[in-house]
Amino acid sequence: MKFRFEPVKTLAFLSLFFSVGLQFSCSPEIVQSSVSGVEKNFHLYDDDSFRLHYVTVGSKYNQPILFIHGAPDNWTAYENFLGDKALQNDFQMISVDRLGYGSSKKGKPKLASIDEQASLIVKALESNQSGKKAIIIGRSYGAPIAAKITAQNPELIEKLLLISPVINPEKEKYFWFAYAAKHWVVSQFLPSDFNIATKEKFAHAAELRKMEKDWENIETDVTVFQGGEDWISDIANFDYAKRKLKRLEKKERSHFVFLPKAGHSISETHAEVVKKAILEKKSTPETEF
Repeated sequence: MKFRFEPVKTLAFLSLFFSVGLQFSCSPEIVQSSVSGVEKNFHLYDDDSFRLHYVTVGSKYNQPILFIHGAPDNWTAYENFLGDKALQNDFQMISVDRLGYGSSKKGKPKLASIDEQASLIVKALESNQSGKKAIIIGRSYGAPIAAKITAQNPELIEKLLLISPVINPEKEKYFWFAYAAKHWVVSQFLPSDFNIATKEKFAHAAELRKMEKDWENIETDVTVFQGGEDWISDIANFDYAKRKLKRLEKKERSHFVFLPKAGHSISETHAEVVKKAILEKKSTPETEF
């Protein structure tokens, strides 16, 4: 695809498009906050190459729920769940900043592979002391990372929820503004989170191909949510999930939820549907709302 760079129009559009830029920072220590009236614990975990920042809500002796956001975004993508009183009583909720986003930055932000993301994000579960398997939730670009963690750590995961997943390597969508953001002039004016998101966009299909065999190692309960009006995650991603998880149908471990009027932000617009899946003890076959 050919992209014609028009500086004034491009910068004007991107300024508007990214006006909701991420304005988040945290202390380099574990601290407590009452953002949105909910007490949260903020954590940092470092390895040699990356830093992981994550937030916990609820008792560490409750079953954990691990939330993984898309791109660009941060842990606040799941604040509506973190603020849910019923979930607070029954679970320890853990919401991460994916590597390179929010406060998960170490030095100059760099792009992490799906494998690197999964290997470090799973460390957030070490904050939990319940001895119970986790529920893991990934939306958009966070979905393949959640799937990777589940495939690599079956002993840790009870249930996997994929919301508006971008998982089909043959159906990666490329929008004109992504090409614009990739231009070196434009990138100088964008927040680092959006530059990381752009790099991730153009590396994503290749990363998804690397993990195609990982789907064969997922044996836990899986629920996949897809919106009929989602312009970011093509419906082909929903079909891809059905193919990759077909063997789980006979075991009644796969559940596919199609929401005809929903867009990409299902965890916000249809939070109660997602919450129901969190609380369900056993998956059921395909559902349409």
